[in-house]
Amino acid sequence: MSVPSAPPPLLLAAAAVLAVSGLLAWRYSRRRHWVPVGTLSAISLYPLKSGAGLRCQHAQVTAFGLRSGPKLDRCLAVVCNDTILCAMSRRTIVLIKADLDDDSVTLSAPAMTPLRVPLPTEGNSVVHGEQFGTHNAGLDLGEQASKWLSDYFADGKAYTLMYFRHGSRSQLMEPLRTLRTFRLAKTKEEKAMYKDSPLLGNALGVDVEGDIHVGDTVYALMK
Repeated sequence: MSVPSAPPPLLLAAAAVLAVSGLLAWRYSRRRHWVPVGTLSAISLYPLKSGAGLRCQHAQVTAFGLRSGPKLDRCLAVVCNDTILCAMSRRTIVLIKADLDDDSVTLSAPAMTPLRVPLPTEGNSVVHGEQFGTHNAGLDLGEQASKWLSDYFADGKAYTLMYFRHGSRSQLMEPLRTLRTFRLAKTKEEKAMYKDSPLLGNALGVDVEGDIHVGDTVYALMK
């Protein structure tokens, strides 16, 4: 009885190369790739929580948010009765602009005289505030800033929906109407907490700090 001869070493090597190449090609096809999806057309910083944005041509992406010189994203907040205010409770807060330089902050808003106050130091009193169960602490900017804010929020009313351009209610219920078509809560726990309010949590994080500029190409991971 004849015994089949073993394949030549060269044939075995070729088969192994093909197998490895096929595996690598399959893995490569499963990998996600960076694909250009757009161009960065504008950069906005919001030094005041829920306040007006400041446009800039370039900024640093840091673990604490965007920074442009002395301006850091959401480094200021308005506190009332130990609660950090947002546009849900004071719609016209979106019209307050806070502009920072190296040692001061200037507050401005429609029908208000701009106010410039020095940035706080370690000697300033500590203010505590809470928002959605999260506790925060910061330094008080002083009585002048407090009076300016009190004069601005003279009506004391609370609003949940606003139009950012002039701080009035949107008659079309936008952008919430559109957001409700694809951003409503899905789990039982989330539905009990947020009801018919669209989810607005962030879906982005900072992996590497660096600089961004208007005109930069924006990439997304695609399969």
